Amino acid sequence: MKPLFKGICPRREGYVVGFYFHSARLVIEIGRGQHYDEADADERRTSFLERRSLRVIRFTNLDVLMNLEGVAEVILQELNGVNAKTLPPSS
Repeated sequence: MKPLFKGICPRREGYVVGFYFHSARLVIEIGRGQHYDEADADERRTSFLERRSLRVIRFTNLDVLMNLEGVAEVILQELNGVNAKTLPPSS
């Protein structure tokens, strides 16, 4: 896979996580948690991952489709060590 963020290449990890930035120990989830019945499963998975010292951030499909620049900004801030789980407004 081609590096997307300054030489850091995410690994696609199948059904367990959306994307995993190994060197940053960062998990990116996209598209889940939009429905109430998925929230419990998301919470259990996040807890499981955080117990393994991984950071998890989630975006809805709508976030990605309507505010891709904001999503990328949040990911970059997380990769740079800034806890930025709130999306900036779309331009």
